[in-house]
Amino acid sequence: MTDFNPVSILLVTSGTRGERLLFQYPNFEIARTHQDIAKSLERLHAFHNAHSSAKRRNVYSVRIAEDVVTVSSPVSSSNTGTLSGFSKAILANLLSVKPALCGQPFDLKVDDLRFIGFPMLLDQSTKQQTSGKISHQIGSFNIVFVLKASVDQSVINCYFDLVKQLTGAIKYEESRRQYLSAEAKIMISIHDDIASLPEDQMHFPYDLIQTKSSLARDLKTAFESVKDKGVVHLYINKWIEVTFCLPHKVHSKSSAALSVKVNPEVIQRCIEALRPYHGVLLLVDGQNLLDTLSTDCTPALNRLINVIIQQPVRSLQIIALEADLSLSQVFQLVSHLVYWGKATIVYPLCESNVYLLSPSSNIKMNSKIAEEFVQLFPGRSLAVELSEFSYPTKLWDTQDMLNKQQKQQEEKVSMVVWLLQHGLIHQLHTYVFLMPPLKSRLCVEDRTSSFSDVASVNSDESQIHYQSPSSELASDGSFISEDIKGFMPMEDTMSKLTREEQDCMLNLSAAKNTDDLRLFLRLCPYFNGLHHFEEIMFYEDLTRSQLLTLLDKFQDVLITCQYPDQATIFNSS
Repeated sequence: MTDFNPVSILLVTSGTRGERLLFQYPNFEIARTHQDIAKSLERLHAFHNAHSSAKRRNVYSVRIAEDVVTVSSPVSSSNTGTLSGFSKAILANLLSVKPALCGQPFDLKVDDLRFIGFPMLLDQSTKQQTSGKISHQIGSFNIVFVLKASVDQSVINCYFDLVKQLTGAIKYEESRRQYLSAEAKIMISIHDDIASLPEDQMHFPYDLIQTKSSLARDLKTAFESVKDKGVVHLYINKWIEVTFCLPHKVHSKSSAALSVKVNPEVIQRCIEALRPYHGVLLLVDGQNLLDTLSTDCTPALNRLINVIIQQPVRSLQIIALEADLSLSQVFQLVSHLVYWGKATIVYPLCESNVYLLSPSSNIKMNSKIAEEFVQLFPGRSLAVELSEFSYPTKLWDTQDMLNKQQKQQEEKVSMVVWLLQHGLIHQLHTYVFLMPPLKSRLCVEDRTSSFSDVASVNSDESQIHYQSPSSELASDGSFISEDIKGFMPMEDTMSKLTREEQDCMLNLSAAKNTDDLRLFLRLCPYFNGLHHFEEIMFYEDLTRSQLLTLLDKFQDVLITCQYPDQATIFNSS
């Protein structure tokens, strides 16, 4: 997780007084004074004298002359989470760019460090009236985050977004209130005052700058916020809002019980797999979430969160109705909550749900997460509760649900919700494959260890306006309803199957029932391992018993398997 953390944040300007490093946080002391060099020389001479006084046992050994012993200059190092070896002049020169390179991402790799910025060119026409009052007229500036060079490209892209927001806000405030010029004047004055002191009294100016400059304090806040929480929320000059989320860190913190690293690509894949039948669970206290929302936040988000707080196990379709929102609005708001680590996607709880212990769970008997569980559910043991899901288990088959006592059943549901929120268990869904007997035997042999590959295939149904895989269009592009399609010749649907599949299907006794055969052919587009029972039931308006009865009749040409839904597994993938 520390690979996501920044090493430092810098503010560099270029203008009438050349390139200046105005602010740096944290403050790293660089051994560059004469006293430091003298101490280093004394240690080297002592080491050399100690070895030269020993008797030379090898007549062919070469004696190193004293005058060739030198002190190497300090080098950059991020191994200890610090920035060292760069003087202010070097950093200012490295991070200042020509006007042609402003307004675009800045990425510079030096040894084991990477400098990420977004330099901005200021409009000089707005400064003509105040040019006589400001000692340092700024032409361009750059806010730079220093990262470890080994960070993933997705992390770099996220920091690009953050620095772009920061520089954009500062540029706007500069055009509105000459904000950067005023703050730079404060910083330069402190730099000049310290530079005029005797050498033995000189010290780094950045601590003093923080007390005098609001911009310096904002940059410090941005650095500490992204390092500690992965989330930044501040106002530049108490006016322009900057919000940022580093999903790598946010989701690693929200799934502290898991030994996984979550990339934005995985989160995006889950968001694209979102469907109306899914539900949502908040990962934080609902009231606290409402309290932290921005004052100009859309009222739709407030209504959505309030509905989720009241009933956390309902589908998004029902939530949309009760919150008086369109389904597309609910999808956008839920996707926002998921990305920011405030919510996770689940299937609404019901007794037939099958749950399994997450393979990424990292639980110890005396862990912090186990203590939290005991505090929330006194008299219970996290290890015991998780042991019930060491193999696929239906919710109604757990011990507490079998006791038929309402209090124990309600507590069990609460525990399952808590386990889902922390990613300790995940739900398994049943998927169906259409396979004739011969094809079935061959494919099962090939896929005994690769059924999970199917779960990694992204569904193309990522639009807001969904239609089932069995829906069809007429030649004029109009939608053919199920009532009309019921009268269509079954040969049209049969023609989409292979000859082998047709022969095997028609030889079944269940195919003699016209209604069963018509329903089976209607569901055939779902039998490719990409659509689970709950999705089929939702789109085709079927009950579970109807679906199971039909599949039982045609079981000779079908294979079922269980694995998680793509939208619900980013905490355990």
